[in-house]
Amino acid sequence: MEPRVSFGASQRRWVTDLMRHVAEHGGLNVIGTVFSQDDALALEYDVLLIDDVSSVLTPRLVDRLGRVQRIVVGVYEAERGPDAKSRLLTAGVHAAIASDATAVEFVQVIRDAAGPMGFEESFNELVADIAQTGVLGGELGSQAGGRESAHPDTGSRGSLVALTGLDGRTEVAVALAAAYAAAGSSVILVDLDTLEPSIAQRLSADLVPNVFTATEDLRLRSDLTHSFGRHPAGFAWISGIPNPNEWDKLSEYEAADLVGELCHGFAVVLVKVSRHLPDLGGLGSGPGRFDVDRRIVAMADHVLTVAGPSPLSAGRLLHLLADVRVLTEAPVHIVINRAPGDAFQRSEIAQELQRSFDANITFLPEENRVAKASWQGRPVGNGGFARKVSKLAARVLNPERSEVRPNDRNRHAR
Repeated sequence: MEPRVSFGASQRRWVTDLMRHVAEHGGLNVIGTVFSQDDALALEYDVLLIDDVSSVLTPRLVDRLGRVQRIVVGVYEAERGPDAKSRLLTAGVHAAIASDATAVEFVQVIRDAAGPMGFEESFNELVADIAQTGVLGGELGSQAGGRESAHPDTGSRGSLVALTGLDGRTEVAVALAAAYAAAGSSVILVDLDTLEPSIAQRLSADLVPNVFTATEDLRLRSDLTHSFGRHPAGFAWISGIPNPNEWDKLSEYEAADLVGELCHGFAVVLVKVSRHLPDLGGLGSGPGRFDVDRRIVAMADHVLTVAGPSPLSAGRLLHLLADVRVLTEAPVHIVINRAPGDAFQRSEIAQELQRSFDANITFLPEENRVAKASWQGRPVGNGGFARKVSKLAARVLNPERSEVRPNDRNRHAR
């Protein structure tokens, strides 16, 4: 079988020479061109052939492609000699070739790096399906199968909680992070709100480290040790994009890769996303405005939505909940911030929301110390708000302990 090959975008002559040779003599199955890391991860191929000077080529990308059994062959400038080849191999590429090599040499290096191709992917998948039905037995049945998943499970994983909503989601996010830290969990708070990043401002923290520096560290070193700050309350944090106008500089793949990596280092990963989740990807040739936010919600183990106690806020929340449910079937938790103290008013709010959407509901009281803590850049101290958030933190990961469950609506109404 001919290896399936994607080319990294290049202005060097080897590309046209190799394409002409393949068109005339075969030997490779050219899939397409890789212009970005997103392309490198999304396209289906066996070998990526890419220049050493390409911004797409990073140790992190080589590592991720290796996890899904994809080979990377680097092309270095012939005039730079052994040093250029050595740098490529240090980056983790599986093979390297000089740019002035002949097309025949390119084909040979690629085929050697790819190894025996065996049966086509579709045939492997067919054999795997037959094996699962028990038609094939013995050794063949146990070995049949295709490639690894594009998102392999490499070990223990923390819980990913996405926070969206209308009124007070930043305050709730900070309070939840402090509550989990106080309970002894390793927790990180990440601001991936591409519309209204606010975690750094709320914590009176620097804009660096932020999601840009974190994704860059991940691309270059696969190490996030210096990519997040530590708050005195015990939780880690990563600030959002410094300028919302730069939202298109962060791809959904980079955001998902960052969050996935953090989930292998923290017990709880809290990610604040936008209050808007519509799919706007079809309105232009570029990425959709809220693709990052939507991707995180789709990945989440739990989704927490925050709203105020007014009828207007409740109505807008229902629209947001509809967008959430399109993206995920994960448990949804509703938080009513600055809730009234009257039990009857709370039951009216709960009943109205649960008439359209079954979800667990928590009410957080309004307190003067919340505003004070915000000005001081610290989590809210001991009081009714903090105690409620601590209980909420436990309920998010244990929904059966919810304050108001869907089947409790009639009892609370009474």
